[in-house]
Amino acid sequence: MMEYIFTEEEFNLFNVKGLDTQMPMIRSKIQPLFRYYGRFVSEHIQTKLNLAEPLPVHVAKHIQRSVHELESTWCAIGGDNRGYKKYPHFQIGINGEYLFIMLSFIDNILYQKDIAKLFQSDIEAFQSLPEDITIIPDHTKLAYESILEADLEKLFERLEKVKSAEFMIGRIEPKINHQLQSEEDYKVWLAKTVDEFLPMYQKAMKFYE
Repeated sequence: MMEYIFTEEEFNLFNVKGLDTQMPMIRSKIQPLFRYYGRFVSEHIQTKLNLAEPLPVHVAKHIQRSVHELESTWCAIGGDNRGYKKYPHFQIGINGEYLFIMLSFIDNILYQKDIAKLFQSDIEAFQSLPEDITIIPDHTKLAYESILEADLEKLFERLEKVKSAEFMIGRIEPKINHQLQSEEDYKVWLAKTVDEFLPMYQKAMKFYE
């Protein structure tokens, strides 16, 4: 019986040379983990928000990638059955340095300006988050910053005024000193983070009603 945990092997797939070699390994090693934990997060949110159906789970296929190796891969929980990029969504992802679970606003979502203004007016909710919360300002790069160091006002202002601006917020689990050792550890970590950001997700999704 497969144990659904991320090991050093999954992190090391981002060192594999050649997309034709790397991609089949990602499909066989990482994507089953994404489907398993994506479904867990989806059903967890369904229960928490009393939704009629679980949120769609979209595992990134990287169809447009044809030459260069992947630096990261992910699955998105949210959106609709056709996709997730125009919606706020939760994202589970991994690269060579860390695993993450993030509430994500990327790829020029609908109502981006409205959501940015909403967050500007509710900045205290972000400032009161736990100290281990992390922000990723660009999903195409590995760089991140602690919420303790982030200039939230500047980030939200940029999200409002710059079409290409992005905002991801949640937790990372580094490859080095990796603390999650069992399926239960991962589920607790994921659920705890999702629960902290569900109020923000709900507020953002009201623009889509």
